[in-house]
Amino acid sequence: MIRPRTRKDVAAWLSITIATIRSWDRRFADRLESPPGIKGQAKKKIYTENDLIVLLAIKNLRNQNKTFDEIDDLLDEEITRTFLEWGEGEEEEEPAQTKDLATYNRQ
Repeated sequence: MIRPRTRKDVAAWLSITIATIRSWDRRFADRLESPPGIKGQAKKKIYTENDLIVLLAIKNLRNQNKTFDEIDDLLDEEITRTFLEWGEGEEEEEPAQTKDLATYNRQ
């Protein structure tokens, strides 16, 4: 299991901009577990592992040129597929995305 990450870390891991993450935060707030950060205070938004799965599912659908309305309709199915690919419960090998995040954090 990987530990929660900041918006900057998640954006780098998914190879998207921080602005895109912010947009998805607003658009899909009901799908994310993590509460928003507190503006004006030193409290940044921290993403849980489940949030990472949701954001990866959104990215997969956007890469298929799906609109946000289509993503709303398809997201539950894509989250399930992404969750299964993530390898929940299997500790022999981490998915490539997790390894990339681990590598990013050592830099």
